[in-house]
Amino acid sequence: MKRPEVRGGVPGDSGAPGAPFSFGIASEIKGCDGDFTTPFYNGGTPAGRQTAPRRGRGVLPSALDAGGGAPGFFRRCSMNMREGENGAAGAACRPMRLVIWVVLLFGLVSCFGDVVYEGARSANGQYFSLLGASATLMGVLYGIGEFLGYALRLVSGRICDATGRPWPLIIAGYASLVVVPFMGLTDNLLVLCALFLTERIGKALRNPPKDAVLSQLSEKRIGTGLVFGIQEALDQLGAFAGPLVFTFVFLKSGAADLAAYQHGYRLLFAGAALVIVAVVAAWRIVTRFNLLEQARAGARAEESPSRIFPPYMAFTFFASAGLVAFSIIGFHLKQKAVVSDSAITTLYAAAMIIDAAAALVIGRLYDVFKERRGQKTAGLRTLLVLPVC
Repeated sequence: MKRPEVRGGVPGDSGAPGAPFSFGIASEIKGCDGDFTTPFYNGGTPAGRQTAPRRGRGVLPSALDAGGGAPGFFRRCSMNMREGENGAAGAACRPMRLVIWVVLLFGLVSCFGDVVYEGARSANGQYFSLLGASATLMGVLYGIGEFLGYALRLVSGRICDATGRPWPLIIAGYASLVVVPFMGLTDNLLVLCALFLTERIGKALRNPPKDAVLSQLSEKRIGTGLVFGIQEALDQLGAFAGPLVFTFVFLKSGAADLAAYQHGYRLLFAGAALVIVAVVAAWRIVTRFNLLEQARAGARAEESPSRIFPPYMAFTFFASAGLVAFSIIGFHLKQKAVVSDSAITTLYAAAMIIDAAAALVIGRLYDVFKERRGQKTAGLRTLLVLPVC
């Protein structure tokens, strides 16, 4: 049976018998949201049909146009795609589906990456202690590492803006995670310090372009707060699993000696490999379907962040100034034999799973504040929760 012709706009302009008619997909559809007209028939013939606007089944709320986001959008979008997978609705929903895949892939990248990084972070202090490192060395090393990990973001962010090519920085940054498992192949403190600093530099390379890509892809389709909440939740899920790798090794071997720590580091090679696979898959989808170009073409000018940026940077500085790296805490817990080595890594894992649960709530609140105030910077009021933490 020949499929009736589908035209854009409101179906049934002429009303003439035998005229091609639409199945209710209007040209106004953009992405997966918006109203469209759906015909209903009087008498069962095209000549007698009428049209009436109706909210399409599965259509996302118009709040998403403002960068919002809503629970259940995955299900609603998939319903729309099933209804119109061979027509305009399916084609219109395709970018949304691809963006969802990219968001989930980046979530897996963050998850596997934190299995590697946070797993090592939970054990670094104790490992360095076993090798005879002093508290002064640990403080200087972590001070330099954290400084490089944040200061160099200004450089990578500037390079990304200037070249418009975020992917070389993202891939190189995540590839640097492979140095972490190599910490289990040496007991030389100088080599270990170099490997640690290399990973910190890699984090500085990857984070700004990765955040820029996610923000551009998601703001008009899903909502930046929800997307970054999902990212943080998956990130912390990996941060929960990583320390448990060492806990498992300690419990299985019945010891927490140098050999046990090195075995734990070597197990992290699997996580590093999965990170590279996931980030390459995300790169292939985004570049093959030109998702970034589509997002930039549909972007509108927003209010300048110049007024809010200086106080935000001051807030970030003072909030970070009161933090102590867990590896230094773990170093002292090991030195003074306060608790067992397996308890130290398990304690860190517990903190990470609490972070994962809070991330989804805070991310959703960020979008809600933006929607209600109609300002891009309104979501920053979620930062008020930090002083009480």
